[in-house]
Formats: sequence, structure tokens, C-alpha cells
Amino acid sequence: MKKKIKFKNGDEYFGQQKKGLPHGIGNYRWSDGSEYKGYWKNNKMHGKGTLYDEEGKHIGIWKNGKSVSGKTIGIDGSVYKGEWSEFNIANGYGIKKYKDGAVEEGIFNNSLFNKGVLKLEDGSTQIGEWDNNYNNISISCYTMFIDKKKSHECRWYGDFKIDKKKFLVGEGICIETKQSKPSYFAVQIGKFINGSLKGFGQQINFKNKTFKEPISFNVGKFNNGVLSGEGLIFQKPFDTYEKGKIKDGKIKKVSTHEMTKKIYEEYVKKAENFLVSKKYSYLTKNLKKYNNYI
Repeated sequence: MKKKIKFKNGDEYFGQQKKGLPHGIGNYRWSDGSEYKGYWKNNKMHGKGTLYDEEGKHIGIWKNGKSVSGKTIGIDGSVYKGEWSEFNIANGYGIKKYKDGAVEEGIFNNSLFNKGVLKLEDGSTQIGEWDNNYNNISISCYTMFIDKKKSHECRWYGDFKIDKKKFLVGEGICIETKQSKPSYFAVQIGKFINGSLKGFGQQINFKNKTFKEPISFNVGKFNNGVLSGEGLIFQKPFDTYEKGKIKDGKIKKVSTHEMTKKIYEEYVKKAENFLVSKKYSYLTKNLKKYNNYI
């Protein structure tokens, strides 16, 4: 039998009871306006229920008065689904979708996204770890689109940092693909500052999206993503190679040399097989997913 209870602190309860306390199904309204509708056990929220408070609407499971997991529909239009702390706050694994289209999926710590995948409304994706203030970010994969049609994409893999002053600083590789004509498939390997290759590195240009058939590549010193300084230039059919001095991608001085077995093994073979090398073997699985997607 449902009964109404008024407490001295202003709270009210209406529902099933046991020994004058909430037990079974009932509605509890706190003096601050918060309200819980659902199951109770020995005066504690226990089982399925819905809680309304200043943060929004929480639909989920409670155990002995503590929230376990469920869905939170925030007053800002966001929707979170996953594990909760005991106070129905995102904590543990979950997915949070924002009104503007951004999505966080991974591990939350007291409502703050801490580790996982962040997809932004512009289509860019980040995989990494965030501190509680979003000031220092460690990124293992970052994807962004160059054009609105999303046919031109850059994807970085490696060990990168992002903070208030710098963007994508660290060592790894950048895979650039352009599906629209003229198509373009390239890989840059080395150290990056603000997302651009800087210092000694390598750029390999491939025939297609399988990234198995190089058509040309450069090895040497890079600045802002282009060869700048002394470097080696290779072009298919790789029977010769060029040594040159390059500034901002423009050749200033160059000499042509016959291909030797040593140079071929050191550079061309490595370019052809960089995906199966131990250092970059993790990319094979990612590229298979990527190629199936596009």
C-alpha cells in the first residue's frame, strides 16, 4: 500500500513502505527540488530508477543508495551513457554525446573525460589521454580533414603532446590521403612540431591507398613539412637517385647518381616495406580499417 511521508527537513516520499520507511516502488522529493522515482530497499534507492536534479535527468541502476550506471541527459543537451560514481556522476567507462555533435568515448574521472577517443563536430578525431583541466594532452592518434567534403585527410600516429602553446609535438608518422583528383597518398616519418615534420625525416609518396607501392620519396632535413637542406631524392623506377640542396621544397643544387645495391637496400626497400617493419607494424591493422572505411 502506498503512503505519503513528510520528513522534518522538508523532504517528502510517496510510495510503498516497510516499517514506515521507503521500500518497494516510490517517489522521493527533496526540499531542494530534486526527485527520485523508482525502486527502494530499506530506505535506500535500490534497483531501477530515475533521478531529476539540477544537472539533468539520470536514468539507471542504484545499489544500496549509491548509483552504479545509466544514462544522464544534461540540461545542456548532452547525453552520457555508462558507469557512474556513487553520486550519479560519470566515472569509469562511458560515452558522452554533446549537442554540437562532439563525442567522448572512454574513461571518465568524476565527470571529466580522461582517456579514450574524442570526436569533434568538425570530423577530427583524437585518441589519447587528457588531464583534468584539458591543459596537457597525450595523443597516440589524431585525425583531421583538410577540406569540407572530407576527401582530404591527415592522420598522425605516434607519441604526441598538445598544450596551450603547441599542437602535435612529438615523434611518429603522418599519413596524408586525398581521394579527389588529383589523388595523393603520402607518409611522413620523423619528429613533428605543430603537426609539421621538422628536422631529419622522410616523406614517401605512394601510388594508392594500400601504401605498398612507393612512386617517390625524399630523405633529409625538413622544415614545416617540406624538404629543406641537404637530402636524397628517389623516383620510380629507382635506377638512379639524386643528392641535392633544397630550400622550402625547391631544388637549389642537385647531382644524379647511379643506384647501388647498398643505397637500394638502405632506402628503397625500407620505403617499400615500412608497413611490415617492426617499428610500424601496428599501422597495418589501422590502415586495413581505414581502407575498408574509404
